[in-house]
Amino acid sequence: MPGVDAAFRATAYRVDAGGALYELRVGVSNGAFDAWLHRRSVSSWALITAYNPGAMVSDAANQRAHRRLGDRLRALEWPFLPACNVPDHGVPPVEPGFVLLQVGESEAREVAAEFFQQAFLCGTIGNAPRLVYISAAARFPEQ
Repeated sequence: MPGVDAAFRATAYRVDAGGALYELRVGVSNGAFDAWLHRRSVSSWALITAYNPGAMVSDAANQRAHRRLGDRLRALEWPFLPACNVPDHGVPPVEPGFVLLQVGESEAREVAAEFFQQAFLCGTIGNAPRLVYISAAARFPEQ
């Protein structure tokens, strides 16, 4: 997955924290975001999108998947913030998603797999964000 890995690493992961915008990157600490988390007693987080699961899909399918992910997170009653993945070179397009607060890697992995994602970003306060890969066996169902 060298090409896929490079694409994930050449992306800015932007978090909208109600007036403050934080840009996260794989392997790069963000002290301002850590301070925001600390003030809210949040020690772990994960950023998940439902866009382009396994391959590029239509805008309409992506929007439906994003709405379903938001509905799923509300049903789980997990706190979350809006986020988006912005590729450095503009291709593929911006992908909206969510930052799950106070959610561990295993729980985030289950939701990411449910939405057929290849990987997601996760972190703990004081550490650089990590890219976590989901099983390569996950396949996107026809929409």
